[in-house]
Amino acid sequence: MNVYQNVNNGLFFGAIAALVAGLGRVSLHDQPPAVWLFTAFFVLFRLKMFLDDHRYFADAPTATSEFKIGFLLGIASWIFWAWSGTQISQLSDACYLLGIGITIATVWVAVVALRQRKPHHFIWVGTNAICVALLWSASRRPATDWLSVCFLAFAILIVMVDLTWSKSIS
Repeated sequence: MNVYQNVNNGLFFGAIAALVAGLGRVSLHDQPPAVWLFTAFFVLFRLKMFLDDHRYFADAPTATSEFKIGFLLGIASWIFWAWSGTQISQLSDACYLLGIGITIATVWVAVVALRQRKPHHFIWVGTNAICVALLWSASRRPATDWLSVCFLAFAILIVMVDLTWSKSIS
């Protein structure tokens, strides 16, 4: 395991710890379903990114400036993931911040997609964009609104299909 994979490990667990800390600040019994759907989406999507990044960092040419810029974008994304997790008591803020984090990561994926022309990278750009649109749509609605539940449930479905299709777990 190289240093980039180790950083990926630490930041994955840091994002999950931030989510747990955010959940520790709210009454777990009084939360609307949208909060639990957001939590599930957060964990599943972050797990998918962790697995994909771990595989990428194993073989990536790390001495290039492109890689280093991408890695900095990854760190910026991971910071927004952690910030989002701490804000779960305000679901609209958590959704908005997570959308920013995914958007930053998607910029990195888009650059790699344009340079390497691998079809799965273009699919990731599309699925990420849909998830961001769903998160930002949920961020504009109350956590108790049924549309927030629908947006987040659909985002989970997208991640589940992507996890299966892209073979993140293998």
